[in-house]
Amino acid sequence: MNVFMDNFKPNSNVNENYLIKILVKSWPKEYFREISDIEVIKDFYNTSYQNFHKEIEVFLDKYHPASWIRIAYIEIELWTLELLIDKEKQIEENNKIFAPIGRYGWRYIIEKSLEKLEESDFSSFGDKRPDDIDISKVFTLLLGLSYCKEISNYIHYFKNRFTTAKIVFSTTIYGNWPELEESERLFINDLMSFYNEVVDYDLVPELNYMDNKDLLDRIDLFLQNHFEFSLSEVDVIIKTLKERVAPEIGARILVMPTNALIVMLADYTSIEINRVFNLMNFILFEISNFNYEQRDFLKKSQNVRMLN
Repeated sequence: MNVFMDNFKPNSNVNENYLIKILVKSWPKEYFREISDIEVIKDFYNTSYQNFHKEIEVFLDKYHPASWIRIAYIEIELWTLELLIDKEKQIEENNKIFAPIGRYGWRYIIEKSLEKLEESDFSSFGDKRPDDIDISKVFTLLLGLSYCKEISNYIHYFKNRFTTAKIVFSTTIYGNWPELEESERLFINDLMSFYNEVVDYDLVPELNYMDNKDLLDRIDLFLQNHFEFSLSEVDVIIKTLKERVAPEIGARILVMPTNALIVMLADYTSIEINRVFNLMNFILFEISNFNYEQRDFLKKSQNVRMLN
């Protein structure tokens, strides 16, 4: 396994000069080197996010969407291997940070590319495929998107706690937080520690919901009354995906049209197709809703997002 992993790695090359170029473009012209107004700081990260997004669109329009779908599928699989499968191997520190962005970001590329497949005739592209340089640039842009949106969201929800926030422009601005006072830094560190905390159910068995039959029964009743599927059906579908679908196609990442997936799962599980649809509708935040077409999966502030 280690030999395999050494030969097949996700594209984790970061073009830092490219990142800085976009951040320079996004920097408000009326500020020479330093920003201490919290709203202006947030606007800077939002503008950077928009500029990263525009650059991604340029690259997506440069090649046939199917080429990007193929690349994205490979990258998701490799990032999954890097993060989840080879747990005994000490992966590079950067890749521990990049892996969630790699998996989530390349799924975003698949979604955008699938949309573009339906928009126009791409026969003029021929068989031209993205090269390693452009793949690295797209990955770099995904990092930039995630970085800017992460800080923007923290500011959005906790700006009253960041009364001394300041950013100073430099070539190392990417990846760094705004400068904060000690108490504000501790607040952020506490939040991050909480996010990364793993519950030891032996110490707090009351939090182990899998052993809480009363809670599970109430959740099951709620799902059946309001969404028309049950926890037992969820369990059957998960086992089917794990034990039948994944081994059958030899992959851990499944990319296929939603309707085709629903039909396949209904066929494999003998669960009524409308109940499988209800489950998928619930998981994907109401795919039948018109607003789903206006989604932006990298925006944490909206309630329509893709699950990874």
